[in-house]
Amino acid sequence: MDASAAGTPTPAGANVPSKVSYDESRGRVVVWFSAPTLGGAELWAWTVATRTWARLSPARWPTLWPAADDEAGAYESAVYDAGRGRLVWFSSDSDIDVEALEWDGQSPTFSDPRPPTVGAWPSHLYDISAVYDRDDARSYVFGVRDQRDPQLWEWHGDTGSWVDRTNADDPTRAAPDVGGTSSMAYDARRGRLVLWAHPFSTTTFVVSEWDPATGLWEQRDVPANVLARAKEGGVAVYDEARGRVVLVWPGPAIAEWDGASWTLPTVPTPATPVATVLATYDPRRGRVVVLEGGAKLASWDGQHLVDETPASFAAVAADIQTPAAGLVYDWTRGNLVLMGERAANLLPNSALGLGVWTGSATPPP
Repeated sequence: MDASAAGTPTPAGANVPSKVSYDESRGRVVVWFSAPTLGGAELWAWTVATRTWARLSPARWPTLWPAADDEAGAYESAVYDAGRGRLVWFSSDSDIDVEALEWDGQSPTFSDPRPPTVGAWPSHLYDISAVYDRDDARSYVFGVRDQRDPQLWEWHGDTGSWVDRTNADDPTRAAPDVGGTSSMAYDARRGRLVLWAHPFSTTTFVVSEWDPATGLWEQRDVPANVLARAKEGGVAVYDEARGRVVLVWPGPAIAEWDGASWTLPTVPTPATPVATVLATYDPRRGRVVVLEGGAKLASWDGQHLVDETPASFAAVAADIQTPAAGLVYDWTRGNLVLMGERAANLLPNSALGLGVWTGSATPPP
């Protein structure tokens, strides 16, 4: 079997034939090729009469579930695409392009929206953070490539395509100097992306805002008393009812930014401070939901952080021991979705699990 004799190339990206069989009814040889550069295997058919190749597997083999990203250098972030009713999982690591997978809230698998022919696509990014812009029905992913090369990309889930919003060629529109941990929220009242990040060149944190209409970044002053509370692992969430970005750090500690001024509410320090926090916004009751240390759910209304952990959440917390992408609210179904590493690997190709909380705890008085 010699593809070159017919003037046709061997299957793109494939290298080692792993399984071969003959299809007598159609007069063709069917071959599984190992294709590491494509992330798996490709099924091709060689038609003897015409001496040509035809690919039988899809242009990109369907991904059933996000890969287990437990190796060093793996980064994840998730958003809820309210316009299409899907949770979108973004992931990347040191040598793999950014991947976008979708879950419709009910199916047993994720789907891969990437079309057969793709255009611009972000390569590997470190420390990615994602946010959904409900005004324009699109997602944004921010990350850092090769240390001091911050990137901003816009994801269109309906077409499975990306738009590079970095504007690196224009110094007035360049992304901020970021080289470490970051979290991002979309301020719907002001139409801005608000990025809380650790710059490459300093040991402190900064807030930068990006205007989708102009493509301009603007750095905001962060007062010393806010920086005193700041820690690694902070999460930025937009509180729609109160029109402000809520920053939550391990402890927990909280600060709020309304686009003009900062507020430092008092949050009681627990006897055993938590080392990790995740947060999302619950529009049913106009509260920010905070997951403390992976096991305790609390709500924040601007004045009180109230423990609302339901008894049924214990099983979810035990199964998903290390949250990765975070806590996401499913607007269509009124559910909270927790994504993270599973205690037991029950799936054949992944240790990533989903926990779905289908009800709210009793609202506090």
